Amino acid sequence: MPAVLRRFVLPEHQIVTSIFPVCQHMKEQGKLSKRFDIMSDKITRRLFITALAAIAIPVPAMAEIQTMTVNQAYKAASKGEILFLDIRTPQEWQQTGIPEPAQPVSMHLKSFLTKLIKLTGGDKTKPVAVICATGSRSSYLQKALTNMGYSNIINVAEGVIGGPKGKGWIASGLPVKKVKP
Repeated sequence: MPAVLRRFVLPEHQIVTSIFPVCQHMKEQGKLSKRFDIMSDKITRRLFITALAAIAIPVPAMAEIQTMTVNQAYKAASKGEILFLDIRTPQEWQQTGIPEPAQPVSMHLKSFLTKLIKLTGGDKTKPVAVICATGSRSSYLQKALTNMGYSNIINVAEGVIGGPKGKGWIASGLPVKKVKP
C-alpha cells in the first residue's frame, strides 16, 4: 500500500517512525529548519501530512510568466533573439497579414507541436514569443506550453489587433506581411 494511503490506517506511533527518516533527509537537504531537532520527538500527524505533501506530490516548476510589448517583440525578433510565432488561424492571417518577423504557426492545427519542435530544435529553453489577436489565446498557450516543460515562452499580450494590454501590432504601426492563400 502506498505511503499516502497508509497514513490513514497506521497508528500514530508508526506514522512518527515512518516519517522521521524523511524529515531527517529534508533537514539535511536544508528544507527543514533547525527547529526540527527540538520537535523531532514530537512529530504529529499534521507535520507528517505536511511533510508528505511537500515531498510526495509532484509539482511542476513554475516558470516566470513573461510578457513582452509588440515593440519589444519586433526588436528581439529582428535581432534573432527570440523565435516569434503568430499562433492565430490561417483565416486571421488572411484578414490582417502577420507581423513581419513572425512565423505563422497556428495553434489550432494538429501540426502545431510538430512545427514548434522543429523550429526550436527540441530545445524547451529556447525563447519563444507567441502572439494572437488580442492576447487571450497566447496567454493560454503560454501556460499550456509551460506545463509541457517549456521554460521560456513569452506572451506578446497586446496581440496583433490590440486588447486589454495595449493597442496591438497593427495600431502601433509595425510592419506586417501578407499571407498568400
